[in-house]
Amino acid sequence: MKINFNEIQKFVINLERRPDRLEKVKKEFEYMGWDFERFDAVDTNSYEGCAYSHQKIAEIILERGYEHAMVFEDDIFFMPYAKELIPKIEKELSENEWYFFHFAPSIHRPLSKFSDNLVDLTTLPPKDLDRHRGIFGTSGFILTKQACELIKEWDTNVVIDNSHKQVPIDEFLDRGVYPRLQSFSAKLPLVVQKNDYSDINKTNDSNHYVMTYNWNVYFPDKLENIYLDHNNCVQIRNSNEG
Repeated sequence: MKINFNEIQKFVINLERRPDRLEKVKKEFEYMGWDFERFDAVDTNSYEGCAYSHQKIAEIILERGYEHAMVFEDDIFFMPYAKELIPKIEKELSENEWYFFHFAPSIHRPLSKFSDNLVDLTTLPPKDLDRHRGIFGTSGFILTKQACELIKEWDTNVVIDNSHKQVPIDEFLDRGVYPRLQSFSAKLPLVVQKNDYSDINKTNDSNHYVMTYNWNVYFPDKLENIYLDHNNCVQIRNSNEG
């Protein structure tokens, strides 16, 4: 199926009490030339709120009958090369069968290159006995109907030590979605999550270390010491494009 990122419905998860993040993410979408629908995040001050938000968006996607939909969290920054890579990724996705596409998972181990611009999340074997495979993050992805049906199962469908246990939504995807549906990610991260105060962890979080690790494993020539805060991100992107 031919896919065009510009034509896909886009959601951004945002807490009502974080208008600061909403204003920043609006600028990111303006940069990409995209519109989005704000989803009022479930506010529980824990990973459960994040998971319930993703679950509710999956239900909306199914109710509206979308074939595909993008879901982003509100602290993303589009990488300077994202616009250049997206047409290539669209072509490769259109030529293959898939059900989940991740813009930038946080990966703590090598993955299999599937094509020039795609990495295979499905064939990675578990790294421990509880089926955890080391793929984290929910910064942004494209969901199909099949993926939405599985996300609706969160809260009951992860078995660890022969019992059902509730885990954060990214661990559920890692154990319960990627192995069951053909899933890809971009070989180079198309987004990063900015250094910002986390309402879940109650601290200033940054995925800079994880993303640097990913780049260093696969693409040492692309490694740069960047993305410490939003202003630095914008300055670097503008200088790269200028």
